[in-house]
Formats: sequence, structure tokens, C-alpha cells
Amino acid sequence: MRCCFRVLCALVFVLSVRALPAHAQEMREKGEPARHLITIYQVAPGKHIEFLKWIAEREAISREAGGTTPHWFAHLDGASWDFIAIGDAEESDEAEAEGERIEAAMKARGLTTGAAQAMEFRQFISSHTDTYAMGPFTAEEILKEVQGQ
Repeated sequence: MRCCFRVLCALVFVLSVRALPAHAQEMREKGEPARHLITIYQVAPGKHIEFLKWIAEREAISREAGGTTPHWFAHLDGASWDFIAIGDAEESDEAEAEGERIEAAMKARGLTTGAAQAMEFRQFISSHTDTYAMGPFTAEEILKEVQGQ
């Protein structure tokens, strides 16, 4: 149950499409790495169009409310995933406030939010995974970091 709760929380985070905090923008301007959430989706058979419409509607509302949206990648060949989303995952008071504005905008349009949204979302998905990562880096930068240089 605890694992399901963590997955549910991560999914709600992804779907709320939280905005960037000011320090993450500063990091990017300086060329420093930022924290990202990477989500790999395997869509339920026959649900691809519905999934994309559902996500696109929520992304439009997020942008209107001043939020950001992740970068999406569509599968062409190889592994079993259908889509990958890479979004910013920095936490701050600003990001929390923007997340609240996005949620309010979704509620105003009659869309589900929170746990109800997560359950609605599951009709489109066979599986998904979430992971946090820092970047971007070059291999040389990572090597220097791990070697303490």
C-alpha cells in the first residue's frame, strides 16, 4: 500500500505539471544542472489518442495558469514504452503556489484533481515508471564529480 501511495503521489505530481521555481531557472541560466522527473509510459492498447487528448487538455490549462509542461518523446522503434515525459522537479514555495493555481484552474473547468485524477488517468495506462534525475551533464562532468575533482 505504501508503494502505491508513493506512485500515486508521483503521478499526481506529474499531472499537476508543477512550474519551475526561480532558483531552477537561475541554475539553467548559469548552465548548472537541475532536478528532473522522468516518466516512462506504456499506454493501454487502443487508448493512445484518448491519453494524448487527456494530457493535452491539462497541459493547456497548466500553461494558461502560468505553469510549465514537460518535454514529451514518442516511441519510434525498440523498447516497449510509448511516451517519455521529462519535466522539472525542483521544489519551492513558488512551485507550490503555481501548482495550487493550476489545480484551481482544473477544478474551475470541472476536471478531476488529486487522487480522483490519478484514478481517472489509470484507464489510459498499462504501466508507467517515475524517476528523478539531475542534469544535464556531460560524461566528463559526472566523472569529475564522482572523482571529487
